[in-house]
Amino acid sequence: MNFLVSIIIPVYNSKNTIESVLKSLLNQSYKKFEIIIINDGSTDESEQIIKEFVRLNKMQNLRYYYQLNKGVSSARNFGLKKALGDYIMFLDSDDLWVKDKIKIQLEIFEKNPHIDFLGANRDGLKIRSFLGKKFNKINFISDKFLMYKNFFMTSTVAFKREIISEIGFFDESMSYSEDWEYFLRIAYKYNCYLYNESLVNSVINKPAYGHSGLS
Repeated sequence: MNFLVSIIIPVYNSKNTIESVLKSLLNQSYKKFEIIIINDGSTDESEQIIKEFVRLNKMQNLRYYYQLNKGVSSARNFGLKKALGDYIMFLDSDDLWVKDKIKIQLEIFEKNPHIDFLGANRDGLKIRSFLGKKFNKINFISDKFLMYKNFFMTSTVAFKREIISEIGFFDESMSYSEDWEYFLRIAYKYNCYLYNESLVNSVINKPAYGHSGLS
């Protein structure tokens, strides 16, 4: 595999977690990636911590941007517009990836070229069944099925770059469930799948949705 992966990280007042998040990227077994950090108007020491971490680890593959506070959708959209990768991944500033996260998802894409978008589980979750559908290791999630439950937690997803030009960006007018709405638009036109294993862990045992680190 020789794909470039763009990892988009929105940051808002994440001084207590951002260093651990970046360490989880340095520990990835797959190394061909770029990191795009968008500081969405943080008022704490997030910027200083990020810049010092980059300096100490001589990270040439990280680009850092600051914007006035506009919200997490604006920050992610900024990152999408800067991304150069063949695949796009999001990472919240209080989540950690397991060391083979990128490698596992790229291998699934490579073996299954019909898959356009791939989510995974987090924090040890494994889904046995939902609404009578038995879940296997890799599961097709239709747009209609996705309307019942958001199976795609943002820090777990990976998708082909071409999706951006067709679907566009997050709706910046939404104050919650903006990721779900974006994924529904993707699922309407593309083949979306769930890898039924946990690839992400929370730094601070946050709930799956709606917590700090987002802006």
